[in-house]
Amino acid sequence: MTTLWQTIVAVTLGGLLALVGSYLAHKWQYQRTIALQQRSTKEKTYARLSGIRISLRQSFVSRFEALIFSDYHEYKWKNFGANDLDLKEAQRWMQKSEDYVNTVTGLLRDIFECIADVYIAYSTTVEITSLTERIYNYKTPSIKSPLNGEVEVRTPDELENWKKNALSQLQALVENEYGEPLHQLLTELRKQLNRTAR
Repeated sequence: MTTLWQTIVAVTLGGLLALVGSYLAHKWQYQRTIALQQRSTKEKTYARLSGIRISLRQSFVSRFEALIFSDYHEYKWKNFGANDLDLKEAQRWMQKSEDYVNTVTGLLRDIFECIADVYIAYSTTVEITSLTERIYNYKTPSIKSPLNGEVEVRTPDELENWKKNALSQLQALVENEYGEPLHQLLTELRKQLNRTAR
């Protein structure tokens, strides 16, 4: 009689242990799969944001450089001798600037999608929230131009100086509004990636 009970207990206990073991193995595998998917999403978001950062900075600079060159040649054409070459250059640069609008708009959309992915995949810290807010609230570059009277230019040398200063200010603004916040965000994301790799 004892052996029958011992057999029933052993079989029942063995079945329960197998069931618990199977459940724990499945749960561990499920958690591992989720962790790997989250890691993959984090890496993809980080890589995508890194690439967009470079493209966005360059596209903004190119777009507004083209506006500066357009204003430069148009002002030169209107005020320092009507040279048709300057008018054609002004038109060419304006077209080039307009061509960049879609590129910049697409890159901004991509950045905002990446930021949404950051909020989904990463642990949101005060630093990440602050940096993403800074990126969301970016300033669109604007250049004071002699064409609309915002800058007084009396000579070709002053016009040349305006162009150089405007290009320099543009570089600084783009770096401050886009380059630096994105760099800092990537640094914070890299810290989280490094912690989860361990």
